[in-house]
Amino acid sequence: PGDIVFALPDQPSFLHSQASVTTDTRDFAGHPTRGGLYRAAVARFTDRDTGIFSFKRYEVEGAQFIPVAGSRVVFALHGWAVASDSNAGQHVPFYLQPSLGGHNSLRGYADYRFHDRNMLLVNAEARIAMMTHVDAAVFWDAGNVAAQFGDLNLDKRSWGAGFRIHSRRQTYARIDMARGDEGWRFMFRLTDPLNLNRLMRRTAPVPFVP
Repeated sequence: PGDIVFALPDQPSFLHSQASVTTDTRDFAGHPTRGGLYRAAVARFTDRDTGIFSFKRYEVEGAQFIPVAGSRVVFALHGWAVASDSNAGQHVPFYLQPSLGGHNSLRGYADYRFHDRNMLLVNAEARIAMMTHVDAAVFWDAGNVAAQFGDLNLDKRSWGAGFRIHSRRQTYARIDMARGDEGWRFMFRLTDPLNLNRLMRRTAPVPFVP
């Protein structure tokens, strides 16, 4: 109830601008077995009404896919850091803060479970070919959010296992069972877990896609 967002009868309009650079050497975006994806971005959200909620966001992110034993085993590694910067007297509203949790980040927690001004995430996954189009997977996730970037750590963790159904180029479905401090979660999705939604083109900017 003390959040400054709720002190306003109406939320402000924002002017959003962003610049980013991405390098992608993955063999297939929908089902990568080798190569990497690296991205850096800076964005600015300008509060056009009150000026209270103007801030900048900085992101660095990388994913690397390492094949072993003729690609029968693939190690997938992912890291992501997000930092928010605002001047004195300005705030980042909770609905524009980085969020952590869900099927693409901390899989043992619900979507958007944690949020704050800054975020750190690490994922590690091993995919083992069981049949031509079916992989078994084991994974470990860790990360956290914090008001200050220097306070970030990897104290929130989850782990689990699942299956990936795919063609040579595309993941069609995945089933995961993940456990965090709040219990087990079951997930069924039609995308690769490290398929980065932030790289998709949209007609309007989405504030934050985990």
